[in-house]
Amino acid sequence: MRRFSDYAKASATTVVAGAFLLPWQWLALCWFAGIWATRHPEPAVPGILAVLLILVLEGMKTPPQAPDAGVRERLQRLGVLGRFVRFTLPVLALLAVAAGYGAATLRTPDAVQVLPVFVEERKPVIVTGTVVAVQPALQNRLQVILDDLWCEDGNERIPLSGRMVWTWDSPASVGGAPEGVRIGPGQQVTLQQRVKTVRGFLNEGTWDSGQYWRDRGVLWRMWSRGDGKGLVVSGEPDRFWQWREAVRTRVMSVLMPVSGAELVAPSKSVHGRSGNADAAGGTDQDGDETGGADSLNGKAGRGNADGADGWQSLVPENGNPASVIPALLFGDRFHLTYARMDQLSLAAVSHSLALSGMHLGVMGGIGWCLAWLAGLVYPALYLRIPRPKLAVLCATPLVAGYVWLGGSSPSLLRAALMFACWGVLLWRNRPRVLLDGVFMAVGLISLWDPLALFDLRLQLSALAVLSLALFLPLLLPIFSAWADRLLTRRSSVDADLLDAGAQAPRMTRMMARFRMGAAGLLAANVSIQLGMLPVVIWNFNTTSPWFLLNLIWLPVLGLWVLPLCLSGLLLSFLWGAAAAVGFHAALWPVTWLFDGLDWLQQAGWLVPHVAMRPHWLSMAGYWLLLVGCALHMQTAGAEAARRIRTGMAVGALLLCLAPAGRMVAAMQDNVSLTLLDVGQGQSILLALPHEERILVDGGGFGLSGFDTGKSIVTPVVTRGMPPRLDVVANTHPDTDHLQGLLYPLRHFSVASFAGNGDKATRSNAAQLRRLRDETGIEPATLAAGDVLYEKNGLRLEVLHPPREKGRASSNNAALVLRLVRDGHGLALLMGDLEKEGIRTLLASGQELSAEVLVLPHHGARSSLAPALYDAVRPRFALAGTGYLNQWKFPSQAVQDALKEEGISLYHTAADGQVRVLWCKGAAAAVETYRAGPGVAGE
Repeated sequence: MRRFSDYAKASATTVVAGAFLLPWQWLALCWFAGIWATRHPEPAVPGILAVLLILVLEGMKTPPQAPDAGVRERLQRLGVLGRFVRFTLPVLALLAVAAGYGAATLRTPDAVQVLPVFVEERKPVIVTGTVVAVQPALQNRLQVILDDLWCEDGNERIPLSGRMVWTWDSPASVGGAPEGVRIGPGQQVTLQQRVKTVRGFLNEGTWDSGQYWRDRGVLWRMWSRGDGKGLVVSGEPDRFWQWREAVRTRVMSVLMPVSGAELVAPSKSVHGRSGNADAAGGTDQDGDETGGADSLNGKAGRGNADGADGWQSLVPENGNPASVIPALLFGDRFHLTYARMDQLSLAAVSHSLALSGMHLGVMGGIGWCLAWLAGLVYPALYLRIPRPKLAVLCATPLVAGYVWLGGSSPSLLRAALMFACWGVLLWRNRPRVLLDGVFMAVGLISLWDPLALFDLRLQLSALAVLSLALFLPLLLPIFSAWADRLLTRRSSVDADLLDAGAQAPRMTRMMARFRMGAAGLLAANVSIQLGMLPVVIWNFNTTSPWFLLNLIWLPVLGLWVLPLCLSGLLLSFLWGAAAAVGFHAALWPVTWLFDGLDWLQQAGWLVPHVAMRPHWLSMAGYWLLLVGCALHMQTAGAEAARRIRTGMAVGALLLCLAPAGRMVAAMQDNVSLTLLDVGQGQSILLALPHEERILVDGGGFGLSGFDTGKSIVTPVVTRGMPPRLDVVANTHPDTDHLQGLLYPLRHFSVASFAGNGDKATRSNAAQLRRLRDETGIEPATLAAGDVLYEKNGLRLEVLHPPREKGRASSNNAALVLRLVRDGHGLALLMGDLEKEGIRTLLASGQELSAEVLVLPHHGARSSLAPALYDAVRPRFALAGTGYLNQWKFPSQAVQDALKEEGISLYHTAADGQVRVLWCKGAAAAVETYRAGPGVAGE
């Protein structure tokens, strides 16, 4: 009888023996590459050419290299047909590339081109739509997807194309109890709110949330808190949603007594502010809240039958272990906080709370246990249905039920499809279960929705399975040998003991099983980490040394926490007290985990390790080397070994190309200024020769759940460069200039930090004190006449404020910096100066000329100064502005004045990230994310 491990081993050994994929898998790769080329042509095109070259070379061989002798003999007998297949495969591959590119292009929706007047004017309107989906989000929020949209603006009724995402913060006051039955698909909602288009932060090489939503057909967004304005819900949700809601509310009613003893201080109000004064929620481009951090303290009265108020009291600022139960059962992270999820991310275990294939794997494990029990009761059953196939049959209804329970989220549906593909292959006795299954599943998913390939969750899932298929058979014997040395002194006891049925003592057999299980878990974890490392660093910017916690947490989650949660769910309909006991027992290890992470964080050991985001050439080289090493250590045959060594040599070359490119760029005498798109704020990165860089301001919103420094500034600064800055300067301590600097200051190597010496607001001052206590960094105070940087003919001069700045406002006391090269002004950075500060600067008589002017105060009308434009005489004007910001920066008056002066204007709301490049001996060149002209042309 074959074991599950045999299928995993066969998956790898078959690949090694054949050295290449099956023909249909090569075509699938070309289909994927065609889709990828629509947005990432640089890595996709070389990949396509490499695949075509491999197919052409393989087609020229006689006879074709097939996995076994039988297949080779049949191909030889086929003769002309065999040659036809070999020589037409490259042609079919080209057609697959074209088909993938065409399908993705046709499927990609366009952004909204013409905005309704009420959107441009940020005017509230009455919005009506039909609920399509409801997704619980972190920190007391719901994301509601609406379709069939229309808006009422006065007496005018305007339909909207596409869908809308409505972020509903703290929906506790609607319908009474906070955990009352939620709205569901099929219902119609009407409320009065401001409507915006979906738009992310447009910086090169960073994640675009606007594109993410557009890929899902969502073109609009709105935000509300509590009961909103005039919220009306009508109609009945669909039947399946009602059934699921009945299960969820039943579980929630049982949970209250579980943690009733943990309530610390009852509160009389439903809404209470959290301890963090800035914890107001997520953010959009101009700083509007997309959700709040108000903790719903609730009422802690005992004996509350429905438990709703008691459950809300389980959501303190740092999270609560009981919040994990709805997350695991329903994919409901409504009660988890951003702080807790950040902590879990630093410990590399946050993925365990996002329902995915790992949780369906637990269902598959339960199915295997049921199959084992069935064989124990009726052994003759295995003569008709082998245990692996019986396990598939037993697990199928469990997997389907869990997918329904989890809300049929896209990640669960994709994982269920992978499970179905593996089940079909197992049932048909196919040897390459893991590899063929993931190709089948991803192929079917991309046929249904080509844009799903750009979903990071699908990428990570597929990479995890491919890593297991390739590296697990190699690492498992190594870790088994290590475990044998560590856990037993009897070297003769090994894995063969279990298969041979040796008459060993029961304790010895148990130790052997434990050893094999621990070695398998460690090998699987390391395999997955190796395969996903480049993608994790590229998307999350960090590495975690705590990934080995998964060796303890994942078995505990799969063998204890999740089974007990499922048992509590079933018992909640039969015996509430027993269900409460089950939930309480499930929380023990969760509590220990949370307490341990709190201790690690307080000790300063749970911190992010920021890494350089790799170039795509380095990522390709890494994977080629890694796969080549895995195959070379298992392959047999001189020809296959030679081809693998060739691939490894190419991988080593690719790994060296990106560092070589960095060295060449560092030797060039180029200077660049990059104005980042941080929404309504300002952040400027100056890149100087020899990889020296200066960061001036970092943007920021002061809202919980979104750290501008972590999510925008860090990915831009570390794109192909190490997390190191020579100078960090803050023009003035306003939130939209300061807060994005805090994360780099904490986690980068920073040589110096300077500011204008002004006192920050209370919340910002508290964060600066924490920064000083944690890192010892204290900002130096600058004034006119200082030089912030001077090297190789480059100077960054401080022109303002004067040393005696009197009672100037925070804006008028902001630093003004001038970048000079060999006496020639390159850029003038004006901070948030307004007319009073501009008059002071002009009266100082200092040289102000520069090719680039970063407009004062984001181009506000209060900073309009034609005299300044005459003094600077810039070719280009830049402004950091938020899309559809409420202040309408840059003002129309400033735009008109610049146009009259013949100055080209670029601002982030219209152009996204703006980069100005000065090459030695060449005029300044402007590049924008949108690759289009600014408001005023040259």
